[in-house]
Amino acid sequence: MMKIRVLLLSLSIFLFTQYSSAQAAAPSVEEGLIDVSHINFSEEENIKLQGQWEFYWNAFITSEDFQEGDIAPPLEYISVPGSWTVDTDHPAHGFGTMRILIIGLTEGALYSLYIPDIISSYTLTIDGREFSANGRVSDNRRDSRPQFLPRTITFSALDNQAEIIIHISNFNYRKSGIWRNLYLGSQDKIRNFRERRMLLDASLAAIILTISIFHIGVFLYRRKERAEFFFGLICLTFVIRIICTGEQILTFFIPSFPWEILRRLEYIPFYGTASLLALFMISLFPRECIKTVNYILLGIFSMLGVFIIIFPVRISNYSMVFAQMMMILGILYALVVMVRALGNKREGSAPLLAAYALFSLAVINDILYANQFIQTLYTSPLGFVVFIIIQSQMLTRKFTKSFSQREILARSRDKFKFASITDGLTGLYNVRYLHEILEKSIPHARGAEKPLSVIMADVDNFKQFNDTWGHKQGDEVLKKIAEIIRTSARENDSPCRYGGEEFSVVFPDTTLEMAAEVSERIRLKFELAEESDKKMKGITVSIGVAQYQEGESHDELIDRADKALYEAKHRGKNRVVLAK
Repeated sequence: MMKIRVLLLSLSIFLFTQYSSAQAAAPSVEEGLIDVSHINFSEEENIKLQGQWEFYWNAFITSEDFQEGDIAPPLEYISVPGSWTVDTDHPAHGFGTMRILIIGLTEGALYSLYIPDIISSYTLTIDGREFSANGRVSDNRRDSRPQFLPRTITFSALDNQAEIIIHISNFNYRKSGIWRNLYLGSQDKIRNFRERRMLLDASLAAIILTISIFHIGVFLYRRKERAEFFFGLICLTFVIRIICTGEQILTFFIPSFPWEILRRLEYIPFYGTASLLALFMISLFPRECIKTVNYILLGIFSMLGVFIIIFPVRISNYSMVFAQMMMILGILYALVVMVRALGNKREGSAPLLAAYALFSLAVINDILYANQFIQTLYTSPLGFVVFIIIQSQMLTRKFTKSFSQREILARSRDKFKFASITDGLTGLYNVRYLHEILEKSIPHARGAEKPLSVIMADVDNFKQFNDTWGHKQGDEVLKKIAEIIRTSARENDSPCRYGGEEFSVVFPDTTLEMAAEVSERIRLKFELAEESDKKMKGITVSIGVAQYQEGESHDELIDRADKALYEAKHRGKNRVVLAK
């Protein structure tokens, strides 16, 4: 939770800083005029050309027209940022001229201007000279061509003032005019301003794309993780929106990219993200979801998506207000689901709820900002980055827990497997493992023509020892011979307890004579053990040794070694006998 609080605080500080800077005292355009004489552009930040611009409806008026004095003072002023549909009774589809006069400039000085995407095509002139254009401006829909692409230009002040005239035509969008700020400043500051905005958009897109690929990759690796798949697709829709809005990264690199397709891609979050979010919630918290609401939301957003894809933008974009309202309802529904999950103490519900609440506020802010109810800035990409960081942390914890459980299960499985092939008293392998290792070793010895030997060992007079000293002391004898056998065997040998007081060792890559030498060392060590324990007096071991012969089974090999063992017993015990 501490990390979540830090993220929330960081985003709040960022938004407050941005909003404060937007509201800081600065000159504004009043009735088409802005005075910048008190601004030191070499030291101070860029200023916004916001305020009341002159507006001339259904007319393309040039600088010469104003100079000739044939143009009457404007009867209308419209707000920048803003739309002429808000400040006037004119419809969104139409054309007109916007104009301001900047006074207080330094004659001969260079200035730069940041021009946002103006809806939906424009031509900008400064003192009668064209500096920038997007699309094709016309007084009719047939000849006009929309284009959204922010630009920066540099101009020299001819005297202490500059006249900016923008011809705008819009026949393709429900909004109109200039609804993002133009900025005036020095060359370096405007260039840095544009680069920072481009870098921010590119960074956000890269971060979200990386996380999208990661989550989709998780799903491809583990098909049961459907929530990760839907979350990865949600991330992808945001990547598409980021590169199609703001600084228009897509059209910056591909200026000829079709405007109609670009706008449809821009709308993806309003029908794609909402649908995917519903599926994400169903996968994440199925018990807390309300099936009827899920189906209604999926149905509405699916139909909305079809409508946007089929109809041209000039018609379909009017559905955005409805889509935004439905998205707010979808966001509220998702919050209800998460609150219910929190109440049911579902794993990860608390941090996810906090992150999603933050993201929801960012989205609602963007909807209000896009509809010009508030003057802040777009925050949903940044809010979504915080959301996916927290979601990714949850995934990491989930996988860490899953891997820990797997490790515990693997260790338990290994312990169980080891216990199933190990003798509990002596710690040597048991008879089950003896047969397993011989079944594996004999084919190798046969195919590679390498020797394989086995010994069978039995403690002499063990019953009498047990009767005299008791079973507890008898167990100590068995542990003693087991330790002698273990320390006498090599790393790749397999010492086993065959049963009772009988033991066996499998010697790979070992001849009969080599196995006999090891057997003799075992016998001698056991014989000398009485020197350290008087109770061991008279306790010895008899050993039979056999080497694998072509064609025999592992049971036959053990049987030959066992017969050699009984031959050793018959000859007087405490000796090693080689099988025939």
